Amino acid sequence: MTSPHFEKGEQYLVYANRAPDGTLYATLCGRTQLAARAEILLRQLRAAKENKPIASLYGVLRRTQQPYIGIWRQDYEQPIANTTVTLRSKTRKVFSTRTDDSGGYSFYDLPQGVYEVSADLPQHLAIAQTILSDPPSPITLPPKSYYQHDIEAMPQTRITGHLVGPDGRFVQGGVELFAEDIYAQQKEKKGWWEYAKGEKGFRFDRVAPGNYILAFNASGIIASDAPYPRMFYPDVTDVARAAVIHVAESDQQMNADIHLPQPRDTRKLSVRLIWQGIKNPDFLMVHASGSEGRAPFPEQISPDHYELTLLTGVKYEIYASQICGYRVTENSSAPSGELFSSKFVLDPNSQATEITLVFPSGPCQPVVYPNPKQ
Repeated sequence: MTSPHFEKGEQYLVYANRAPDGTLYATLCGRTQLAARAEILLRQLRAAKENKPIASLYGVLRRTQQPYIGIWRQDYEQPIANTTVTLRSKTRKVFSTRTDDSGGYSFYDLPQGVYEVSADLPQHLAIAQTILSDPPSPITLPPKSYYQHDIEAMPQTRITGHLVGPDGRFVQGGVELFAEDIYAQQKEKKGWWEYAKGEKGFRFDRVAPGNYILAFNASGIIASDAPYPRMFYPDVTDVARAAVIHVAESDQQMNADIHLPQPRDTRKLSVRLIWQGIKNPDFLMVHASGSEGRAPFPEQISPDHYELTLLTGVKYEIYASQICGYRVTENSSAPSGELFSSKFVLDPNSQATEITLVFPSGPCQPVVYPNPKQ
């Protein structure tokens, strides 16, 4: 049996799949979990084995947090014990039970129907979904159901703000939230990422209590569509001088604008495409790699016309490619051929405002895939 990161000495409840050759395996996306977290399910499995009654609906009420690597703390994940869980059906029937010491709850002999789930939680917690902003959907139980439904109770604090340019205008771009101690430990900075949408700004929902650092362009790589250096809240380039955002359980909303310095100079480049042979615009991409900064995103102006925003004083290599067709098998599809345009090298001191890329005549080049055994 292969492992989705099993740890030596731990016990697991394993959901196994069987490969065509009979090998059993578990995947990261499956329901395999630590046995200590699966106690409520193990009770039902033991009851079934012993021909005892099985709950119609069961699960664990657990305090949880957003599952992003830059902010996630193991110690925040806790079952919520001795708390009332209530089901309300559309026919106004109400059923209640209490969680045990491990946060587990069980309902027996529930009639089929659609149920809203609630719990008697402290004010700073609410039943919610991780990642998604919509409220959890009601539970639909068929006749004679045996259904597991874990309930996630999440904090209610929200951090909002804007990216503010030196002229006071709002800027678009990615913003990342890090737990202060996790940021210090990370080599590659990967936090909870949200996008600031100009006047709408950015928003981090359901932030757990703790100390946080807020960063724009955490990687430090300049992008031509947001040509600013790495900045920390409120307006500094050095993390040692960044203001720490302290989130307490009682906080509802906190505002944290990040003020940006003067941006790097950029310029527009028009890219026109010409075909001498095969044309397949449905699978077309314009590529631009620079000696500095992220690859710019090509904006399509018309079917054969694109525009790039480039950093000034940077050398770029620009070309286009198109996929000519797909190789389809029973379980997958992959490109069968590619066609590449001419390449244009843009000198850092070039004043060009428009270039033309030509797709040559002739057949597509076969796509070569690396040998996984090498």
